Amino acid sequence: MELDLVDRKLLYGLDLNCRTPLAVIAKKLRISRNVALYRFERLKKEGIIKGTFTEINLFALGKYSIKVVLKLCNYTKNQEQDLVDHIRNQKGIMWFFKMIGRHDLNFVIALDNIFEFETIEKELMLKFSSIIEEKKVGVLSEIRHYKKDYLVNNKREIQDKILRYKKIDLDEKDHAILRILSNNAMMNIVNIAEKTNLSINTVKKRIKELEDKEAILGYRLFIDTNLMGYKYYKLHLNFRNYNEQDMNNFFGFIGSKNFIIYTDKYFGGDDIEIEMHVASEEQYLDFLKELLDRFGSIIKNKYLLKFYEELAFNYLPD
Repeated sequence: MELDLVDRKLLYGLDLNCRTPLAVIAKKLRISRNVALYRFERLKKEGIIKGTFTEINLFALGKYSIKVVLKLCNYTKNQEQDLVDHIRNQKGIMWFFKMIGRHDLNFVIALDNIFEFETIEKELMLKFSSIIEEKKVGVLSEIRHYKKDYLVNNKREIQDKILRYKKIDLDEKDHAILRILSNNAMMNIVNIAEKTNLSINTVKKRIKELEDKEAILGYRLFIDTNLMGYKYYKLHLNFRNYNEQDMNNFFGFIGSKNFIIYTDKYFGGDDIEIEMHVASEEQYLDFLKELLDRFGSIIKNKYLLKFYEELAFNYLPD
């Protein structure tokens, strides 16, 4: 679907904070609220906006995010579907995609206790080891978030948000608010108050505290970037013979690219995983050439995965 600059700016503004009133965003775009509302509803109808979610810091909630990638072999369509259904139904499933490349499936499970994964992994292999050729497991240790500046072709000033494990104390009311907002970031305060049996002022205060503690990182859109013509790539890198300054320079370079949306580190995984929305294969190849020109001496190996079908997404699984 072709979008004009106003559509893109609307998406960008809402993805920065979709709890911002449309009237406020409309004023910045120099359009009326009615025009902004019309465009917002059209983008939803066309499937560009699939919904809203609250970006929650699972580190702060004391949860462990465990990533599993699978390479399949000798399977039928029915066997693949049975495997997909099995994974979808696991406790804590947060994110699940089909991929093209070295692996076929990638999913992330968020658990309160890392040892819960042992049971999940054992059951998975008992049922599906005949079609799983390779399995890799990693525990998220760091994630850097970047804005979707590519939507409006902004030159990015590096403002990454680095998250590492740091638990904060929350009570059941805090968790209730987070569960409500996790899949509907635009829900108004009145409805949240009704669902939690709290006063409006108490809800406002608690949300502000959750933001200040960085339990809530932002209020975002589910954007179907495929419909906008973007490709969702993940570049895996491993390094050699590097020092701290090398890595500072590397992250400075990565952070300057407005199509990069996350970098991840996993215990047990590759050194760095770079997630990006690229407009074309040529854009990726230009980026890769520049990356290797600058940092080829410290890059030991690399491989690329392409995400092409979302199977599950839940930012705060039970």
